[in-house]
Amino acid sequence: PDNIDVNETVAWVDYYKADYTNAVKYITVALKTKCKNPTLLSRAGLIYYKAGDKTTAKTVLQQALANNPNINQELKEESTKVFKSL
Repeated sequence: PDNIDVNETVAWVDYYKADYTNAVKYITVALKTKCKNPTLLSRAGLIYYKAGDKTTAKTVLQQALANNPNINQELKEESTKVFKSL
């Protein structure tokens, strides 16, 4: 239940199903370890944004996009777009 990868995956599936409330529950568990993986942080920021928590979304996306992270281009573009809108 506390596995970062499993919780991140379930949260991301819920994100694509537009179940943002449930996605937040899982991404919060994935973030408990304070992991700074830019893919995890980008996904978390997008989930928080869609769930309506713009303050947390901005903070997490800022961390995710720091230092030009090496992440999937589509995820990076979406994260950058949302971050600029906040």
